[in-house]
Amino acid sequence: MTLRVAFIWHQHQPYYKDGNRYLLPWTRLHATKDYYDIAAALQAYPGLRQTINVAPSLLLQLIDYCEHNATDVALELSRRPAAELNDDEKVEILRSFFLCNVERMILPYERYAELYRNGNRDRNDIAGLAAAAAAFTTQDWLDLQVWYNLTWIGEYSRSHEPFASLLGKGRDFTEEEKHSLLDAAGEIVASVVPTYRSLLESGQAELSVTPFYHPILPLLCDSRSALEATPETPLPNHHISYPEDARAQIQRGAKLFADLFGRRPHGMWPSEGSVSDAAMALASEAGFEWAATDEEILRGTLGEGWHDLATYFPHQLTTPFGKLWMLFRDHELSDAIGFVYSGWDPDAAAHDFYNRLLHIRSRIVEELGEEHLRYALVPVILDGENCWEFYLHNGRPFLEALYRLLSESQEIGTTTVHDALAGATAGDARHLHHLRAGSWVGGTFKIWIGHEEDNRAWDALAEAREALLAAHGRLSPDAFAAGMEEIYIAEGSDWFWWFGDENMASNRDDFDALFRMHLREVYRIIGTEPPEHLSDPIMQSGRVSRVVSQGSRISPAMDGARASSGTWQGAGWFSMKEAGGAMHRASVSERRILFGTDGTRLYVRFDTWAQVSKDQEIRVIVSGTRSITIRGSHARVGVEHQWNGARSVHLDGVAVAQLETMDIALPLALLFDEAHRPGAVGMRCELYDGGRLTESMPAQGTLLCQLVAE
Repeated sequence: MTLRVAFIWHQHQPYYKDGNRYLLPWTRLHATKDYYDIAAALQAYPGLRQTINVAPSLLLQLIDYCEHNATDVALELSRRPAAELNDDEKVEILRSFFLCNVERMILPYERYAELYRNGNRDRNDIAGLAAAAAAFTTQDWLDLQVWYNLTWIGEYSRSHEPFASLLGKGRDFTEEEKHSLLDAAGEIVASVVPTYRSLLESGQAELSVTPFYHPILPLLCDSRSALEATPETPLPNHHISYPEDARAQIQRGAKLFADLFGRRPHGMWPSEGSVSDAAMALASEAGFEWAATDEEILRGTLGEGWHDLATYFPHQLTTPFGKLWMLFRDHELSDAIGFVYSGWDPDAAAHDFYNRLLHIRSRIVEELGEEHLRYALVPVILDGENCWEFYLHNGRPFLEALYRLLSESQEIGTTTVHDALAGATAGDARHLHHLRAGSWVGGTFKIWIGHEEDNRAWDALAEAREALLAAHGRLSPDAFAAGMEEIYIAEGSDWFWWFGDENMASNRDDFDALFRMHLREVYRIIGTEPPEHLSDPIMQSGRVSRVVSQGSRISPAMDGARASSGTWQGAGWFSMKEAGGAMHRASVSERRILFGTDGTRLYVRFDTWAQVSKDQEIRVIVSGTRSITIRGSHARVGVEHQWNGARSVHLDGVAVAQLETMDIALPLALLFDEAHRPGAVGMRCELYDGGRLTESMPAQGTLLCQLVAE
């Protein structure tokens, strides 16, 4: 008997529109790279079954691009003739057209890497950006316009024209070639929804949905739900209790889905896996058959009755509106794809994942009996967009290796959630009468509420909503509906994700600006002046990721001792406190990365005041035109080099000392081709605990570390 696995790929973007255009391009770019590719990868293995969860706010934008010729700022800058760009547009291009994974999406391409080295600056260093822009030629701008859009073309489209010819040509593009690229990319965007509809109609994929603008449902229902997991959480001054908004977000999401795909959705991935009794009652009221969250919620709900095998069985939750099937994602398996395997050899990663599934099957058989496989279901749930830029070739080699194993397996089978539950009865189910409120991030809501910035945002939202309701009687129905639409948009989780100090990204200020823009629009609709505070950023200054460049040449002692810190004078550095953590730990000890060169060797130091335990592993990824990964654990050190993306090989010529700190020295010749002058390196540091990524510097992407001039 096979063990069934339910993959759920969650696809979503917040609503980026301001007036008649989108301020940020992520819906369009992820469509060309990820939303289409996740479907194309599945179509290549017709025996597999999966579920794709789509947020209505994403669908709305895809429709807008395809049917209403929507545009965005980056697309407009791309379409502008390179010879006609003005100075402000050039600076904006340099601010925006390197916002992607440097190691995977820029450095492998000689011309794009050259433009990156010449044009990349801190996004807030306007003077530095202007100086870099002044050195660019018209051909440089044209090539950058092409490469930024070309690097976001997914692996399943790159063999088609015009992408294949442009990749082969590499540089000296023409305006005609650029517009051919942009038009063809638009066709990929237009194909996403029809491709998903085809998978749904064939039965190979189930499509599920999220509440319309991706809000944290439990907090909308009652902000005090945050206290269930973390009683000490400071709450906003306003008591947030808008169950009617939560109901509208759920029901409107289901309606858009039905209008677009011709049937109602069976299931829901609540935004960020956020659940509570009140939120799931609304899901049941709306007619959903199933919903999913993280296993940490089940652990918190069952308490002393928890057993890890419980994760692999659907539970029925009793609500005032009937029974709702609940799935609980395997946190470790899901995060292995989302955060761990990107640096592995694809075949090794696929086999590791498959072997973990075999281990789960063996445990169920040994501890419960083989007959329990009939009810068992392993939920693997993660974003279907954000992790792939960290993978070799956008994850295609890994997915194909994994899908081959699953297609040939006699012990592991894939299923949609609806099909898995179709034959289940109440007698098969494990029953719940209560869910502890929480999300997939640590089982709490601390990402979205509790920090001073989060609470200021909630209070601003509450004040705008109260002002709109007070004006209801004097507004036309259309005007009031438009105002509520802005409120619904502002209730989305993504704005609150970037408030607080848990997450960092170079363009997080864009989300702050969009959130406040939607609230100001509410006051415009009412016909009153918005409060002055909506003109000021909610995010505190001084917490932007910062890299201090190397000041002078260094030749430090390589002994792993803190006492040798003086030999690192002149080194560049960045810290965890400034770069942010990927897995949103409640508190983080400050960790620093120091770097520098003596002209022939690169020196790197991982410095922490917290002891690295025997279960932890440090990974420092350094990238030039090639990349090197240094892995250090309690007992051993390993060095891996990604050579032309083909395979990982062990290298000599790298010195590593690990004691109180980790000191690394490696020849610059290993990182750079002879034709490239090493003026900067990409740097990323990761800390793993028990095989799970727990901290990352920076939270996403790679930091550019400027080396001292020769």
